[in-house]
Amino acid sequence: PAMQTAIPAVITIMAMVCLRERAAAGRLTGIGLTIVGVGVVLLGQPPDNDTASNPLLGGALMFASMVAWAGYAIFAKRVAGIDSTVVTTCVTMLGTAMLLPAALVEATYRPFELPPARAWISIVYLGAFPSAAAYLLFNRSLRDLDASQVGAYMNLVPILGAGTGVVFL
Repeated sequence: PAMQTAIPAVITIMAMVCLRERAAAGRLTGIGLTIVGVGVVLLGQPPDNDTASNPLLGGALMFASMVAWAGYAIFAKRVAGIDSTVVTTCVTMLGTAMLLPAALVEATYRPFELPPARAWISIVYLGAFPSAAAYLLFNRSLRDLDASQVGAYMNLVPILGAGTGVVFL
């Protein structure tokens, strides 16, 4: 979604406030262009009320997710001196604990079915390689770079993902 492309801007603003990072003129220009671009895309297309029952709530949840990710980036920058494997493991365990109550509530509404073996292979692959590797690299990069610099590279993820898909698929 277009709104998610504003994550680097949110990270930069929060890093300036929380970490007292100074953003270079180029970075501030990039934030401005991002905000303008997101605004043009969001204002240029009317919500699809056939599939979006509550676009305002959806937008609010998307914004909350951006703030949560930026908060994670600020937290990870503050603990960047700790081994990135330890930070990634602790954050993953915390996230699991936070999701567990929702999973238990969902389990009361529908029976739990074990996924087939092929699905488990996919789950393990996705958890171990792209997800864990991305978090480890993100956390490790915060040791040497400003949070706003690391955040700026987030918009390369879809480009690299598409390019990797073209090459390997």
